[in-house]
Amino acid sequence: MTNKPLILFLGNSILSDDRIGLIIGEKLRERLESEGNEVQVLEKSGVSLIDYFEGRDHVIIVDSVESVGKRAGEIVSLTLDDLLRYPPMSSHYLGLPESIRLMNSLGLEQPKQLRILGIVVDNPLTVSEKISENLENALPKLETELHSAICSMTS
Repeated sequence: MTNKPLILFLGNSILSDDRIGLIIGEKLRERLESEGNEVQVLEKSGVSLIDYFEGRDHVIIVDSVESVGKRAGEIVSLTLDDLLRYPPMSSHYLGLPESIRLMNSLGLEQPKQLRILGIVVDNPLTVSEKISENLENALPKLETELHSAICSMTS
């Protein structure tokens, strides 16, 4: 197992608010790496994440989510069990529980801890290079809150 926490920021650069993981990942990468974490900013999902998971002690995924009753820019903490109970809230989660099951059946070492931080978004599926105004306005607060949430999970 690798002891250095891995933080995966996920997103899709051509889908409006779904790109938020990529934006925040680039903003926080240097700071989180200087604090002893490994950071990857990726446009990958599901089974393609197995290579990043294998042999890790601690993985944190940051991605966009749609959530009823929450405002754009809020952060929600999810577990793998949450994803099993509810339909996928992001295209990047599609297949994540199945990927972990596949790792088990192949005898691959899965992460001891897998945490998911979702950034609530308004518009994750529209093809656009711009994020929604609500999410744009939340960026400074999001950067601070996500850094704090990640630090509390890695200490």
